[in-house]
Amino acid sequence: MSRRPSFLAAAVLAGAGLFPTALPGQAPAAPIRKGDLVVSASDRTEVKSEDQVLLTLSAGTTLVAAELKDDWVLVTAKREGKEATGFVHVEGLRRIEMLKHASPRGFSLRYPEGWKVASADERAEVAGNVKRYFEQFRGADPSKVPVMIYNPGQEEFAENVNCCVGPGSVPEISADGAKQYVNGLREGFEKLGARLTNVRAEAIDVGNRKAISARWDVSARDVKEPVRQWQVTIPGKSQLYVVTCSAFASRFERYEPLFSEVVKSIEVDAGGSKP
Repeated sequence: MSRRPSFLAAAVLAGAGLFPTALPGQAPAAPIRKGDLVVSASDRTEVKSEDQVLLTLSAGTTLVAAELKDDWVLVTAKREGKEATGFVHVEGLRRIEMLKHASPRGFSLRYPEGWKVASADERAEVAGNVKRYFEQFRGADPSKVPVMIYNPGQEEFAENVNCCVGPGSVPEISADGAKQYVNGLREGFEKLGARLTNVRAEAIDVGNRKAISARWDVSARDVKEPVRQWQVTIPGKSQLYVVTCSAFASRFERYEPLFSEVVKSIEVDAGGSKP
């Protein structure tokens, strides 16, 4: 881990971290089925409607296979703010297998093959870097972030999913509660010297539970571009589960369907939680 830079205190506050990065979907091709998570295989993957090219996707863009028609897969894709629904040939896609991680802290989630669950040493190093950067986090406890899952590869910011567990409560899960949540986020990041933009929050369902979903872009020193984060806070029986998905803002669209699948897969209070 010594060559890997670490990011701002959002690593503990909101679950962001700097790790090596690589594109998902490196396993041998598998048959694609309806509902599968898939990834574009090249920088010239075309989304078509009959003979018209609607979008050309970068390699590593994650998508959901909505329908299959012969050798074509219906997807909805985004690039640079433009959204289109059309067909991609199966040769331009690769199916992503989702693996299950079950934590003794009372939750489980699924994550894409090729991504790595950080070891205890790696999580402790992230917390150590946070402490060095920010006085407010001298007492940061890496055990509060029992799971960090990241996309390994290059020496750059890695797309990642983290889960924090601890006691606490969330505002009322409603429109007013979401506004209160946003105000708390702004105050927390301002104390760290980070600036939030494009902040929004709403009440959502995760499985059979109500949760608060919040999204924002965060800018801070020593980070070359804004990082976009999507945080979902789920009240459990005795604890809060805070799941945060992070990527550079310029790449977030490529990974949003993957992050959505991770969030949808979350099960909390599985087998009882340990404080």
